[in-house]
Amino acid sequence: MRLCDLPEDKIVVGMRVRSLVPPHNKLGTIISIDPKDDDFTCILWDGDTIPRSGFYGNDCECEVVESLELKQ
Repeated sequence: MRLCDLPEDKIVVGMRVRSLVPPHNKLGTIISIDPKDDDFTCILWDGDTIPRSGFYGNDCECEVVESLELKQ
């Protein structure tokens, strides 16, 4: 499932995602969501030491790999 197809309240910290834009198949973890900044969400990509990507709301070209929220 793509992040852009999810309601914003289903996007949670700890969710694992895969990039759908080059470089494809890059994996990462959502590490923060800032409700004071229009729900700006940061992704920490595997192998990086600082978050280099982010998005507002559900405007992200990624797919969900794993989420505890979606398993319930």
